[in-house]
Amino acid sequence: MMSETNTAPRGRFFTAQEAPIINRLIHDISQSLQALRTWADLYAARASEAEPRQYQDFFELAPDAYLVTDSQMVIQKSNQMAATMLQMDRDSLKNKPLGLLIAEQDRPAFQASLRQVGTGGQKQDWKLRLQPRESPPFSVFVNVRAQMDYHDEPVRLLWLLRDGRERQREEENLKSLVSRLERGFSGLVEAFAHAVEMKYLQKTGHQRRVAQLAVAIAREMGFSLNRLKGIKVAALLHDIGKIALPTEILSKPGVISNLEAELIKSHCQVGFDLLQNIDFPWPVQQSVLQHHERLDGSGYPAGLMAADIIPEAKILGLADVLEAMIHNRPDAQAQSIDTALDEIYQQRGIRYDPEVVDICLTLFREKGFKFNEDLL
Repeated sequence: MMSETNTAPRGRFFTAQEAPIINRLIHDISQSLQALRTWADLYAARASEAEPRQYQDFFELAPDAYLVTDSQMVIQKSNQMAATMLQMDRDSLKNKPLGLLIAEQDRPAFQASLRQVGTGGQKQDWKLRLQPRESPPFSVFVNVRAQMDYHDEPVRLLWLLRDGRERQREEENLKSLVSRLERGFSGLVEAFAHAVEMKYLQKTGHQRRVAQLAVAIAREMGFSLNRLKGIKVAALLHDIGKIALPTEILSKPGVISNLEAELIKSHCQVGFDLLQNIDFPWPVQQSVLQHHERLDGSGYPAGLMAADIIPEAKILGLADVLEAMIHNRPDAQAQSIDTALDEIYQQRGIRYDPEVVDICLTLFREKGFKFNEDLL
């Protein structure tokens, strides 16, 4: 049985004799921790002054302007590109407050943004204007990051400045390149459309007329400019699958056989297969595949119902049918526009989307839409 003198009272973890020893240990640990913190601060300070040779070379030879400031925004170091940008030699830049090089109108916003960075954050693509000594202000895009010490206090800030004038030139060059690519792409699409029509001489201009009407309907439906581009491309390519069909069938006058009809129907799937590996930014392939589908499931190739047909295909399907009805075909004479519109209206909500039909009727009967034959 344990004696009462050897039992520690409830709530005590060490005896009175042990207390001085424990307190001394705590004191020693505290002193060691403080020494460790002092050493860490000293190491951080030394590390901020010493840079490996490879980083120094990168800093000096970089094509962009780099600055290093202390926590008070006083410039400590700059590379040659920064000196050139600010029209000062590097010795003059050193110990100069960065704020004095900011255009006067931008200084309040500059100071406000620095508060965010000074708490350990960073700011990217920050646009402000610099004011060199003998030149008008110009825009720069700035990336800045604070380096913190052991106490989470900023010891210095690293600045990357990119001349906004150079960036503007790059953007203009990029826009020019994109414009050339778009023109080349449009020419390629037109060439594909023309290749199909060369096999089907009686339908010259069909795909371009379908594109005119489809774009006009889509515009009335509120399609964005980018989406309008997509439906134009789909319309110009909607019959591309016919390039694989015999010319004799495509140009055959009069009634065609059931087998010939099935071959012609295959052009939707063939067109989809020809285009499936092209990375269009629009649903061109699905539009080509579905442009003969109908709301009631009577279309082809899959017999899709209303909810399964994409809007672009609904527009394209109606534009395709109407254009074919009012122009001569090998198997039929052209109808008047009024007769064709009446037939379209009779199939409103059955084969053709009601909204698309209503807009098409409005375009022709109220807004005077006409096919622009000059574009053919």
